[in-house]
Amino acid sequence: MDQLMGTFNFDRNENFEAYLGTMGVPYLAKKMMSKTTPTIAIRREIDEWIIEIKTMVMNQTIKFKLDQPFEDSFPMGGGSFQTTPKATGEAEITLFASTQKGDVERTFRILEDELVM
Repeated sequence: MDQLMGTFNFDRNENFEAYLGTMGVPYLAKKMMSKTTPTIAIRREIDEWIIEIKTMVMNQTIKFKLDQPFEDSFPMGGGSFQTTPKATGEAEITLFASTQKGDVERTFRILEDELVM
């Protein structure tokens, strides 16, 4: 799991705007978010994981312990929801959530030297 820790710069996105549309993000916010170039920093402090997603528009910090549900929210509003983080691979964490838009999985995985989300 230590491979996940570090700071990663944005390289590209694929189908992100379609995902945002499915999640009900308004048109202007969707356009703005799909044009951002975030930096993602992942670290662990004892048994708590911290993921910081920073853009020029906004920042989001997610703190959690594996296998323990926590209250999460969309970065551009839209309510909160329960999320359960699990280690789903040697260098992979998946956040499982049930939202009013349906079930959502966000996976953070290291492939070679890249963070794929």
